[in-house]
Amino acid sequence: MKNNFLFLIFFVFSCCNHKENINKKSDNVIENSNQVVFFINNKENILTNFGSGIDALSFSKLDRDSKNDKDIIIIKTNISKKIYIKNNNSFKVLNILSNDTVKINITNKEIVINLLNRKLMKFDTISIDKLYLLNAEKEILNYNKYFKKFNSITSENKIIPNKEYILSNLRKFRKLDEFKEKKFIKKQQILSTIFKKKQLSKSNYLSELSKLNFNYYTSLLQNYNLTKDQYYLDKIDKLFFESEIAYKDEFVSYGYLNNFIINIILESSIINADYKIAFDKLPNFFKGKQLQFFREFCLHQIALSKQSSNELISYFNKYKEEYPESKFNESFESDYLIDINKNYSSKNVTLLNVNSEESTLQDFINKYKGRVIYIDFWASWCAPCIKEFPASKLLSEYFKDEDIIFVYISIDKKKQVWFNSLKNLDLNNKFSFLATNYPSADFYKDLEINTIPRYLLYNKKGDLIYENASRPSSENLKKDIEKLLN
Repeated sequence: MKNNFLFLIFFVFSCCNHKENINKKSDNVIENSNQVVFFINNKENILTNFGSGIDALSFSKLDRDSKNDKDIIIIKTNISKKIYIKNNNSFKVLNILSNDTVKINITNKEIVINLLNRKLMKFDTISIDKLYLLNAEKEILNYNKYFKKFNSITSENKIIPNKEYILSNLRKFRKLDEFKEKKFIKKQQILSTIFKKKQLSKSNYLSELSKLNFNYYTSLLQNYNLTKDQYYLDKIDKLFFESEIAYKDEFVSYGYLNNFIINIILESSIINADYKIAFDKLPNFFKGKQLQFFREFCLHQIALSKQSSNELISYFNKYKEEYPESKFNESFESDYLIDINKNYSSKNVTLLNVNSEESTLQDFINKYKGRVIYIDFWASWCAPCIKEFPASKLLSEYFKDEDIIFVYISIDKKKQVWFNSLKNLDLNNKFSFLATNYPSADFYKDLEINTIPRYLLYNKKGDLIYENASRPSSENLKKDIEKLLN
């Protein structure tokens, strides 16, 4: 196993406010099904992020910051999950398991992890690659020998497929896949053996098994792209989609679905991926439950893209017509604040506050005439935006006795993601809003608000004076504000 897995498990997360519990922490092991608890000691208050990949079906992911000297984070997981812990000094990859309890010590030199409820096993701390080489030698040699018939390897170790030879020998090329599958199955058996002998923890067993599955899946995708041979698509469907391995893999479920859409359905790149087209093409590849899963995936991607809200509603209505009783409908509407009766292309910028009350930007400007208004457009995923917040808070404190308001408008697509970020970043709830019709409203188009961070500065009469105002960290901003205050 790689050294990364040496640190298995940890974290502490609370999805709710734990300030009242901070002084009551102990290092007791907590038994609670389907969750992992992390006790965090961070005396130097180093901002540290706990993250995970995206779950393909729920489109949820972990993204939590911690900088308190003592903190607790609780993560819900059905079985196992890969977690990333990072700050400016360290980066750790951890495989957690339901019911794990982990103690984490964060310093400016390192992140130290202690698993409180179970011990690391032999192959949690050493590489399994040597085991594969020793115990799957026959399968590996057979594959490598046959591999050379169809591929050339340059002096820079770059693999170049002999496409002409492959296309004229498709049946022989399938035999290469047979050797690949035998190697894949043998490695699965090796993993299973050391797991049953209690030489590998369940979390690392599931992680290694996930890697084996996904590597073979990727190989089948590549072979189909090269040959367009239906043999590989049939195999992908049987091994990974009909079995639901692709949907249930808590490590890389997103990768399974997204790679299929990009490589097979769209034959595109991630940059140029149009999930509306994929949504429409899906019936050519799937039916029944699998079609439903993939369409839900595409709807999430459309919702998170810069497509207009009206386009999203159009595709969501297509889904609802086909699956009127699906539980997905209600949760999707709630997650993305979809109102099918709303005119998302209106001139007004619609805003939602932390109490889920809706208003417009113009209403807000009118309400606070007599004050200078500085508006910060941001999102939870925008690192440059977040980097400016400390300067913004300092500026707000500097002008606290003046007639100025600092307003934070997020263009996040998911309400809960925005709300969680507010808590993590400690922004002023009173003047924090979620933009619910970005980028459809004419306002955004007229001002060409296509990228963030973006800042606007209004005078006391409610007139927009600077439509591309300076950032909080710029000395120019302080001067511009002082001009408008005087």
